[in-house]
Amino acid sequence: MKSLRIAALAAALVALLVIGIRPSWRVGASAHDAVLMTPGAERGSSQRLADSLGGAPVFASLADALAHRDGMWRLHVVGWGLDADDWVRLESIPVTFHAAHLPAGFDRARWPAQVVLGDRLTIDGVLSGGPRSSIELVDPTGIVDTSAVDSAGAFHLETQPRAQGQILYTVRVRGAAVAETLGVDVAAPPVWRLLVLESAPRPETTVLRDWLARRGGAVAVRSTVSRDRVHREFVNRPSTSLDVVSGSLLSQFDIVMIDGRTLARLGAAERAALHRAVDVDGLGVLLVPDTVRTDFFLDFAEQRRGDLEERLVRPVWHERGAREPLAAAVAAEPYALVDRFGAATLIGDGFGHALAQVAPRGAGRVTLSLITGTARWRRSGLSDSYATYWSRLLAATAVPSRDAPRWSVATPGPWIVGRPVALEAATERPLTTTLITGPAGAADTVFLARDASGRWRGIYWPRTPGWHALSGEGSPAIYVQSAGSWVGVRAGLRRAASFEASVTAERGERASRTALIVPARPVPLGWAFALFLVAAGYLWSERRRLVPKPGSRADTAT
Repeated sequence: MKSLRIAALAAALVALLVIGIRPSWRVGASAHDAVLMTPGAERGSSQRLADSLGGAPVFASLADALAHRDGMWRLHVVGWGLDADDWVRLESIPVTFHAAHLPAGFDRARWPAQVVLGDRLTIDGVLSGGPRSSIELVDPTGIVDTSAVDSAGAFHLETQPRAQGQILYTVRVRGAAVAETLGVDVAAPPVWRLLVLESAPRPETTVLRDWLARRGGAVAVRSTVSRDRVHREFVNRPSTSLDVVSGSLLSQFDIVMIDGRTLARLGAAERAALHRAVDVDGLGVLLVPDTVRTDFFLDFAEQRRGDLEERLVRPVWHERGAREPLAAAVAAEPYALVDRFGAATLIGDGFGHALAQVAPRGAGRVTLSLITGTARWRRSGLSDSYATYWSRLLAATAVPSRDAPRWSVATPGPWIVGRPVALEAATERPLTTTLITGPAGAADTVFLARDASGRWRGIYWPRTPGWHALSGEGSPAIYVQSAGSWVGVRAGLRRAASFEASVTAERGERASRTALIVPARPVPLGWAFALFLVAAGYLWSERRRLVPKPGSRADTAT
């Protein structure tokens, strides 16, 4: 019996040791490949690929593949691939991407979520497969633009919305059953208060005054006709004295448009008032080029371009790194603005030279544009080019209210259910959340964080199709479409993200070349606990049996 007690004691100690250390072991697992079918993949070709890999399992969803990742040597992704955010979930699994052909239709397309009434809506895209026919843009009134498709399948559409509100357009291929819908939010134009101080009457000022007046803007003009005669006029605002440039006068306006001669004639008190209005109060200043060069605000560096009095240029707008197509030719000063620290280029001439720049000064902004003949656009019937130029130039010069954030949708259309939409807000006050109202009236909260540029940024994941509006007056609305819309665009984005992710994964695999790692499994502890109970119980019972009871013969003998 002594040997049994020793065995029970050893078993109890071993059980305690197992419970305390919790050892694990590597179970036998055979390395295997797997096949993941994504949209665009055919069942038959996926199964043939799996058979060629020795009967590899075929998964229809990423979740199923991740659930069986233990022992997976390589994952073969078939079809159009995965979205960029889904590739992150694969982590370190080696991947081979087997791309499927894109469907015939629209391969790429992009347009802004919101345009201002009077500006032009531009739609750029690529048509893949199918006939190389014309692309038509249709609004509720009919066809508004037509574009030919070039050899690469690219097309460009433009239109000028004629009404404010949320408008649905259709992009279709002429003579083919290929059509998609897009939505654009047409916002009311901002109402600016403009003060014009010029050394001589200019026809450009008259045209600008009339254009702003039709948009509801307030304009005050002071033009020096001769030494003793000054012309004053007021539009959409009461008259006031314009003889002295003072702080009280400047506080009534958002932008001052002034030329070099007028700047040079300002008195010391007027110059101080103008400086304070710009630096402290956030007034915008639009400099009109003339023969008098001044560094009153900023020394915009200029380079002479030819010996002519003026030159014809085709302005190209620079916005967030993108460049819009060339506008109609227009007259400009025979100079170009040199790139300098702190000044951002608004307009170029298409040859790498700047025509308009804006620079911050204190709380305000100073803008200089060398374009001088925009009134010719109006006289030539190019009202849309004129409106686009002045809308953007004045918007870049005026400083928006610090209290009201300026919202924008960083993700271009199309916006599809279940896909992320990046929202941005420019404001100086803290902004941590915003609300988005869906088509059914339900509001979702989007949390925001400040990025390196100082903008507040958040990601919204729409769940239902229809119009979704951001909270706040003048904020854009986006038209979210069902998952079955813009299939070609979605497929193109997936395939591009999949190619990039597979190349990155291949580079990482070449750098590491690690062997298959089978995860270790812990030894089950149930048997150790049961063994300890049995062994301890036996030792306890033996102890009870060997110890004499009080009053017994063995106890008396002792």
